[in-house]
Amino acid sequence: MNARSLRRRRQVDELVDRVAIDELIDAQGPLEIAPVAIVIAAYKERDNIAQVIEGMPKEVCGLQASLIVVVDGEDDGTGAVVREAGHYACVAPVNRGQGAALRLGYRIARENGARFIVTSDADGQTDPDDLEVVSNRCCRDGLTSSTGPDASAARTAPTPCATPGSSFSRH
Repeated sequence: MNARSLRRRRQVDELVDRVAIDELIDAQGPLEIAPVAIVIAAYKERDNIAQVIEGMPKEVCGLQASLIVVVDGEDDGTGAVVREAGHYACVAPVNRGQGAALRLGYRIARENGARFIVTSDADGQTDPDDLEVVSNRCCRDGLTSSTGPDASAARTAPTPCATPGSSFSRH
């Protein structure tokens, strides 16, 4: 991809993000993000998301947590389920993939006061208890990031686990 194409792609991404953020604020008012933001990228997860968000912790590392679900285009009602449960749902107008959805969630969290960002999944594969285990590595040990779904690996690994699943970052 040449420089011009990259620049256009970034401009389109910024436009999509801005539309999604504006819709979020219009629908839910000013954002009041807690010190810990739990970011979930979702695509057609209406049937799973209620159970997932119900299991999410209200606190992580002793700090209040906010839940931000980024619906990656094709809103099948996932956003409404999240909002009805009292959490933030940012609905991107087009599907750009999980990475773009997570970046948008990170942006919302950072720009609205989150000190830490935790990621989880929308289909219930991550055990919410693992979020605390992984997060404690950053809070307790001063790491800037930690990832991994395996609680024993998160407790014993000398460096952050490089495995898929929940992750935690200090900002």
